[in-house]
Amino acid sequence: MVIVDDVTKKVTEIKHFDTYLDDASMVRYLKLVIPDNHIILVASSDEMTYNLHEDAKGWLMKYGSQAITGAKFRDNFVMIGQRGLTPGAAVEQLIHRNVEEEFAQVAEIKGCLSVPMGPLTRIEISKPQIGDKSSMEPGWELPNCGLEHPCGPNTFPVHIFTAKGRNNIRNKGPKICVNGQYVLSAGVNDAGRGFNIAIVDPIEIEVVRVGHFDTYAEDSSHLEIFLEMIKEGEIVLAVTHDDASRKLSDHAKHLFNELGSSQIQNIRFRDNWYFVGQKGINGFGDRELLENAGQHGEWPKPLDKKMCIPTRIQGYRIKPDPLVNRNMKRREFCSKFDGYGDFCDVNRVDEPLRPAPLTDRVLQGHAISAVPIVVIPGMNYNGLRMLLETVLMQPGVDPKMVLVTYDEKFYECAELAKVFDFIPIKLNSSGSYIAQMHQAIEAAWKIFPNKESVIILEEDLVLSPDFLYFLAQTYQVVRQDKSLLGISAWNDNGYEEVSTNSTLVYRISSSFPGFAFLLQRAFFENHMKNNQHWCCWRRSWQGWFPGGLNGSEILIPDVSRVFHLPYVTARGQMHSTLSKELFNRKRVTSREQKVQIAHPFSLTREKYEDELFRLIRSSQPIKDANFLQCIMGNLDQRFQPAEKGKVYIVYYEQDEVNDFILLRRLCQCFGLFSLDDYPPRNLHRGLVRFNYFFNEVLLVGSGTEYYVYKPPSIQSLSKDILRTVR
Repeated sequence: MVIVDDVTKKVTEIKHFDTYLDDASMVRYLKLVIPDNHIILVASSDEMTYNLHEDAKGWLMKYGSQAITGAKFRDNFVMIGQRGLTPGAAVEQLIHRNVEEEFAQVAEIKGCLSVPMGPLTRIEISKPQIGDKSSMEPGWELPNCGLEHPCGPNTFPVHIFTAKGRNNIRNKGPKICVNGQYVLSAGVNDAGRGFNIAIVDPIEIEVVRVGHFDTYAEDSSHLEIFLEMIKEGEIVLAVTHDDASRKLSDHAKHLFNELGSSQIQNIRFRDNWYFVGQKGINGFGDRELLENAGQHGEWPKPLDKKMCIPTRIQGYRIKPDPLVNRNMKRREFCSKFDGYGDFCDVNRVDEPLRPAPLTDRVLQGHAISAVPIVVIPGMNYNGLRMLLETVLMQPGVDPKMVLVTYDEKFYECAELAKVFDFIPIKLNSSGSYIAQMHQAIEAAWKIFPNKESVIILEEDLVLSPDFLYFLAQTYQVVRQDKSLLGISAWNDNGYEEVSTNSTLVYRISSSFPGFAFLLQRAFFENHMKNNQHWCCWRRSWQGWFPGGLNGSEILIPDVSRVFHLPYVTARGQMHSTLSKELFNRKRVTSREQKVQIAHPFSLTREKYEDELFRLIRSSQPIKDANFLQCIMGNLDQRFQPAEKGKVYIVYYEQDEVNDFILLRRLCQCFGLFSLDDYPPRNLHRGLVRFNYFFNEVLLVGSGTEYYVYKPPSIQSLSKDILRTVR
């Protein structure tokens, strides 16, 4: 940046600001140093946007820039502006970097310049409330600042109090009392949001300066100057209120570090913080406390501390946390790409992305931790981000076992995977999602040739907190029972009212649920590899293996362990009635961290048949009149069980096992998946099992092998009932 006097036309100063690291010094210079009407010439080099925040862009706009608002990673930018110009009046050029380029093309301005460059407006600088001994308001007194006993020699009493939230500031706002007098509080020297600071002369033991700096609304330039003016030996008392972190610069944090703070770099949105330091301290002080706000901005606990402060504070050679606790990979990603919502919000961008700690011994060393996870993104990149976050939240997950596949033309997915320390896998460009999916599954076996299973996660999913825990409990059953091809975390019938028992798991043989599933390699090799044109040529939710699972079965939960985002096309329209049926109806997804599956080893083939036989024998037929009305066509009438824990059964007539005419109506009346052009979902040898208002329900057709258990006294539903008009 070159500064030119608008009158003499001479260069007055040449400055360099590395805004890849921090923009605070540039903000301060543009705001407080450059005289009115002076001209600035600006040229960028390499990367300027990484830490170029809204305040810095706003100040460049006060010199006439408009293009700076659109600057992105490694763009090139030049401008000639003048202090007081309206935005857009500067001479400027912004050259965007193409995706395939490492750097943008050269940006250049040359020619003759007229001065003034346009109408100029005097920039008014809002000044913080700073008072010295001559201008400070006298505060109210409290003997010994409320301490029970007087302080000893070479010490003085202090009371520091943070806030109890934004409201009721007059009664519960920030306060600083020094030597029996409150020098900062509501109505006294403008205490309020941001930083409230008192400077104490250690010899006279009197407050020589106070300041209030709203670093939520204003940049921290004035705070930096205030801290830089502190004299050797002076004592600093600081307390925050509401939020002080939003526009707090790294330089201001560094100045607090020099005064003895070891916690200021960790302050986040709405955290409460108090600090006692001293200019010239050797090390870090021990009178400091940071109370974190809730994860979603809930107010933290107030800090209320009464203490005796020595006139010479001892420093300790403790090392503060890494500077500002920055998540550099996340910051760099967010500087390159848009559209990630609160993931890139200034209050979240430095949050670490670490695997959830493993606190449950059940998962300690469990085989599920060694199963690769393959993520297959679509075009919803923010949806992918949400999925990757919930993958990382699974206790026991190993980031080195998570593969994020991506089309070679869409490298943004790879960049996002690296932020989470997952492994990006490039695939050949494909014209369809299903072709990409087949490539991804094949790639998983090539990368992990000795693994017997993989976990597949499709696009637009969010995992439940117990997703991996659910797979862990059922994985041993799959390894033991060779008739099982894998485990699904999705239940096609997992709607409200018919998905009410998160401890239940079923075996099904009619369809492949897809979305999020563990797949056994043996099944893939025998029935899928080189055979996708028959088994899996459509999206998984449209129906893989239309003729059944080739004698195998898959486990599914009663309550899904994965949520699917609403499915829309590129034009925002639903894909079909099928997608509406699957994704637009209200569903149930587990929200618990740890759900114990009921008797997982009863899911082996023989024991599951024994369990079905027990349920059939203990069942009772539904004789509800409303239910019969629903079957006859009044779909508003539904069966409403009066109790819980019962087993209900419905026997119905079929011409053969694949005759679903009456079964579809039954599914409608219970609120299960039901479409005319598709067979019912979740059939186990023709039988449908589900949980309805905390009761087990079995639908048994005459074409199934279970119909032989029907007692002679129980009458089956006849297909003739469909011809009856109410």
